Amino acid sequence: MKVFLFALITVLLVAPSITTVNGAQLVSDQPLVVVVKSPKSSLRNMSNFIDTAMEIRNATFDQKEQKLLFSFANKNSSEEEMLNLLSWDLGKNVPYAISAVPVSNGDVRLANPRLELLATWDDFKNQFTDQAYQGFHDAIEKIPAGSLLIPKELRNEIEYETVAAVVHAESINNSDVKKIATDLFYLQQKSYRGDQQISYSLFEEARSTCLATCAIRQKGAAKPHGSGVLIGTNLVLTCKHNFNGIRNGAMNCQAVFHFTDKDPGAAFTIANVVHSSEELDFCVLELGKQIEAADIPAFTLPLPPRIGVQPELFRHDGIYVAGHPGGRPLSVALNSHVEYPYWIDNQDSVSKLAKLTVMSMFSSPEEYESNKEKYLKIVDDFFSSSYQHEGANGFFFRPGGFPAIGADADTKSGDSGGPVFDVNRNSLVGLLRKGKYDEKADLPQGANYAFFELVIPISSIVAELNQKIPMWQQDFGVKFFENNN
Repeated sequence: MKVFLFALITVLLVAPSITTVNGAQLVSDQPLVVVVKSPKSSLRNMSNFIDTAMEIRNATFDQKEQKLLFSFANKNSSEEEMLNLLSWDLGKNVPYAISAVPVSNGDVRLANPRLELLATWDDFKNQFTDQAYQGFHDAIEKIPAGSLLIPKELRNEIEYETVAAVVHAESINNSDVKKIATDLFYLQQKSYRGDQQISYSLFEEARSTCLATCAIRQKGAAKPHGSGVLIGTNLVLTCKHNFNGIRNGAMNCQAVFHFTDKDPGAAFTIANVVHSSEELDFCVLELGKQIEAADIPAFTLPLPPRIGVQPELFRHDGIYVAGHPGGRPLSVALNSHVEYPYWIDNQDSVSKLAKLTVMSMFSSPEEYESNKEKYLKIVDDFFSSSYQHEGANGFFFRPGGFPAIGADADTKSGDSGGPVFDVNRNSLVGLLRKGKYDEKADLPQGANYAFFELVIPISSIVAELNQKIPMWQQDFGVKFFENNN
């Protein structure tokens, strides 16, 4: 008995007989063949159906539901079993790479780049047999069989090795291998999109951690102008520039905790400036008493977060930033990440990051090839001036001479002095200083190398405090992340 399996794919109608699927045109009244590509283990026991072609029939477009409906013409029981299994997974929105190709003219790809990357690598990995590509080959092979995405812990290694493969192929004028490696790089970039989910446990931990954030408000002001974070017993860390232009500086300000969209918060006086750093733009303040108010009960200060000095963060490492943007109630910039690590171990890694940055400025291999010469020198100059070599210690990110982590985060004026937390440990890894951009740079649309937030590394802050106030940790009960012991 012939069985028809119906699938639903959301699409957008642009003409009576033409449907757009991911930007390509599908003429729905033509016979079609669908090709399914997937990692070998993702279809469980159906690994022999990796590149399976099936005919699509009865393709119609439902204008009301804005969906394309079609049926597969199954020819045997094994294919039918595979399709039923695939249909079940598609119902869970598992991102298989599917191509729907008209029998006559035209081409449509219903592709998810996560899977497309793995399928492309499987097709072309034999091109990378030269010893110079061994790192690239080994990095890609680390992706577990059946993965539908690149594991986050492998992204840095895979990106760097892909860039190295592109550079080597360029150096020996191997255009075929260069094109494949470049295509793989852009598939990697696309594969990250949509992979920005935050786990509930992280959200729950972040909620309590972020409540250590305080607003910095001048006495008598209607709203805050900066942010800070409790790091010890009655000890607040914030940016020094939050007090620029204020008479008597921090002593004429208050720290307001738990100022949220549900609570006006509790304000505390500043009793003492424990330390102020002109070089690093931070200061440490000792809190005084809670400011009494008839409608605000006694307030217990939150637990301070643990400080995470080591290890230093790498590119793509997840962070989140808490603060009071525009003087508003406490907000959190989730889905943020490190763009430029504070520390890189060697010159080769710096060079790879520069090349990776140029490639990331564009959205396709064609865009990259057309524009790379124009921007290579701009980015190389940026890296040469920003990553400063400190002998055996490696290279440190110091744009404008200022130690920093370059972060991609949605922050605004008023977030300055707010805490930056590491997603993996929920530990304090930095202090937001300001956003940075280069107005004079001639940048392509979407370029981000010159647009990032400057985060003061907590390791630099701790090093200065240890030197200036040797007993500060003990005096104020400051806690460090346990792996720092």
